[in-house]
Amino acid sequence: MLGWLLTRNRRTRGISVGEVNAASLLEMGASVGYRLWMDKNLRVPWYYAFTHPLAAALFEGILIQSAWRVLTGKGVDWRGRQYYDKSSVLASDVPREVTV
Repeated sequence: MLGWLLTRNRRTRGISVGEVNAASLLEMGASVGYRLWMDKNLRVPWYYAFTHPLAAALFEGILIQSAWRVLTGKGVDWRGRQYYDKSSVLASDVPREVTV
């Protein structure tokens, strides 16, 4: 994503390398600070921090899959329930008003 932002069409002003570095440092600083605070309060061993990138990658994958399923109308499954499933409601299932 950052590569795309840096190499965008030169007619439009892209994000400079300095801006990317500043944003990265702000994001990483907040993430590391929060991680250190949580580890201290929960008494988590320091070496568990090595699993943080893997957990972040798995979390991002779950978010992307959920967003894709919602946007394509396939729905999201959770504990045997289906959410945002447009295909389960057919036009024939919708009650119609009966006129006499």
